[in-house]
Amino acid sequence: MCCNETVAMPCFVAGGVDCAAAPPGVGTLDDYDHLVVSNRKFFNATLAAVARRLAGGWPAPDATPDERVDYLETTYASSLYWDRDARFVVADFSSLFGDDDYGARLRNWTSSFGAPLLWAGGAFATDRDATKHLSAPFDLRLLDPFALATLNASAAVRGAAGAFDDAWAAARALRAANGTRAAWRALYAGLRAAAPDADVVPLVAGACADVEACVGATRRDGACVCRS
Repeated sequence: MCCNETVAMPCFVAGGVDCAAAPPGVGTLDDYDHLVVSNRKFFNATLAAVARRLAGGWPAPDATPDERVDYLETTYASSLYWDRDARFVVADFSSLFGDDDYGARLRNWTSSFGAPLLWAGGAFATDRDATKHLSAPFDLRLLDPFALATLNASAAVRGAAGAFDDAWAAARALRAANGTRAAWRALYAGLRAAAPDADVVPLVAGACADVEACVGATRRDGACVCRS
């Protein structure tokens, strides 16, 4: 959108972009280092920010609005199938949790093909336009006990079902009352405290022996949460 003059939308990157910094070809999930420099040039950013993120581990500073859109975007070269290829699904907490329509459908849908559902903290805002201008955490994820695959942590996470039921009801009420960002943040924090076994962080390099089989690591002790 930022470089396409035929699209009547403002550029979503506050600092603007360098449209001349086109990516030098393509990469793969194993070979993409050559794309990082052009990505930084395109977004008028520095390699230092990337290095800080890669070396920092968790917890990490909240991502700024620009940092939330300057990632390397991937596509696929063949057909993908949810029941075979999806390792997990991540959903925004304040957008869908406690929603008896779309949120409930999401739970049923992920359960239907055996993919774990993780609720991300995100920017804790239900207004999409406002969300674009807010910083947001990278590392807030909660495994949903009602949408689990066969994981080595499934039994422990299912023990938190009662806490999730209570939080779902509270989120339903909060949604109906147009709850504030602070209220959504507090609800999420309360659920994390009530369900520590469901509290996971995204994987980083070297965190688990088999990253393809794992969906994250427990925040409490760093144990890998993987398909068993």
